[in-house]
Amino acid sequence: MVVGSGSVCTTNCSDGIILGGETCDDLNANAGDGCSDTCQDEIGFVCVGEPSVCTLVVCGDGTSYAPEECDDGNTVAGDGCSD
Repeated sequence: MVVGSGSVCTTNCSDGIILGGETCDDLNANAGDGCSDTCQDEIGFVCVGEPSVCTLVVCGDGTSYAPEECDDGNTVAGDGCSD
């Protein structure tokens, strides 16, 4: 490395490390598994960790993830959190 020279930092989608504009990185470049081929969370999934583990958002599981506005642990309509 030359002293005083600037370094260029680049991200590498599918390396398991979330950097730059990446929102997930699951060690692969496959779309449709929750983390897209451009390392972005896919609609209907939530991804956590490095490397990212993505799970499908399921209504009625008691945990509210986007795009859900609420999740009260059931799919009963009319109880304040719709199915």
